[in-house]
Amino acid sequence: DAVEEILRLEDVQNKLKARANECDSILDDTSTPVDELADAQTELASIRERINKSKENIRRKRRALGFNDLQRLDRLRNDPYIAKRVNALALKHRLKERLRARKFELDRVERAYRNQVNGKKINDQTQSSVKRREPSIRNVAKQYNAVCDELRKLIAQGKAPPGALPPQNIEMEGLFTLDVDDAIWQDIGLDDESVGDPPAWLADDSVRDGIKAVLEHDRCVEEASRLRHECRSMRFWMSEEWKVIAAALNDDCNVEAVRYQLNIRRDFLIKLCWLWQETSTLDAGDVTTLPEWGPSKDDLT
Repeated sequence: DAVEEILRLEDVQNKLKARANECDSILDDTSTPVDELADAQTELASIRERINKSKENIRRKRRALGFNDLQRLDRLRNDPYIAKRVNALALKHRLKERLRARKFELDRVERAYRNQVNGKKINDQTQSSVKRREPSIRNVAKQYNAVCDELRKLIAQGKAPPGALPPQNIEMEGLFTLDVDDAIWQDIGLDDESVGDPPAWLADDSVRDGIKAVLEHDRCVEEASRLRHECRSMRFWMSEEWKVIAAALNDDCNVEAVRYQLNIRRDFLIKLCWLWQETSTLDAGDVTTLPEWGPSKDDLT
């Protein structure tokens, strides 16, 4: 909904302005340590840039609204209950997205254990990634619960529409336990529609398998790009190493031991070059921009 998105952006913009004022206060305080002054100045520049982008984004979305949506926007903006309800719904959607991402990252850990191919490495990396996300997920949940408390107060004060239901707070203890009947999937008190079924990605096995397949395909594409870069790097490295060895052997060096070691290095590069060319089946892209491998066909044979 474009109207609710504008309200969410305006709420973010207000929070950025509040933080900008805090940074200004830090800069104006003569007792602030030098390192804190530098941090505040850097953060303030970043915040102002984000505020300008947010303003432009809001203007663009507002120009796209029709007359009825503009009237609805003004009505919602002047209603504190509706504005907070929109904010709570946006926070909940963000929380669901992050919990979903965490769920599929944990699925990678389970597959790593089953496959036992580089299992420990994948498991360690994935678990580390999941752990890093948990504080931010908890923070979003706390923000959502705080807004729910404010909505409950507005209902008690009679400042909410007739028949408004208080939204349910999220239990922090079971935050990372996903189930089809969990309260997090119920948007009671947050929209005007009835409670729907659990999302397909959680309840439909075919959708879950499809999501996993898409994620695996995306990772394969990313890995292919990295391998292609490695293939090109191998060729640049081999070309440079061969030039250095060739230059050293052409130099008038009469020390037999040195020339012996250089020839050993040359033989090693020839074998390595042959091995790379035989086993590197991945397309390295535009080879016209790459240097020659170094060793000639006669050297390789």
